[in-house]
Amino acid sequence: MKFQNRKNELQAIRNLEQLSEKHAHMLVMFGRRRVGKTRLIIESMDSIYFFVDKKTSSLLLREYSDILKTEVSGFVPEFSNWDDFVRFLFEYSKENHIKVVFDEFQNFTYVDPAIFSIFQKYWDMYHVDTPILLVFVGSYIGLMKKIFINAKERYTAGQLHVLTSNPFHTSISEISARTWDLRMKKKSSHSMQPLVACPDTTS
Repeated sequence: MKFQNRKNELQAIRNLEQLSEKHAHMLVMFGRRRVGKTRLIIESMDSIYFFVDKKTSSLLLREYSDILKTEVSGFVPEFSNWDDFVRFLFEYSKENHIKVVFDEFQNFTYVDPAIFSIFQKYWDMYHVDTPILLVFVGSYIGLMKKIFINAKERYTAGQLHVLTSNPFHTSISEISARTWDLRMKKKSSHSMQPLVACPDTTS
């Protein structure tokens, strides 16, 4: 079943997928439940999909290791910590263009909040010449904003993209990570530039 009235959003995400073939890009997508966020991502591209359930780290790492074994070529270890897992994604993507989706990403607040800083660390190390697209999807808007907007960590290089979605309107904005702070009111050459802003009446 195809989306209705979502051509612009689908095309924007596919364009971002193409951009990530050269160097790392990150898409942060949040909106209320049941507005079609996950389906929009799945419909737009092939990706490695991880659902962040409220399990222990050990159980979730084992589950993610099993998923990777079916999705990537070569050896996949049994991960004992999140640092090893995130490093594996970036190391693997040095030679292989991959798109990785984390659904309900805000649940890491309960699983292990250290992963936010871990992603920050490896993003800074690998983003320039690593062809990876990271997609973080969340339905608890307050938590997602706290993680990506209000947090002390900033993705200090590369390109970030934010997609907000509700039943009536979906928009995608591109943000230069060097000045990524949506609380800033001053306009600059690195302020948010709209990629897509279109009405949508589907759920």
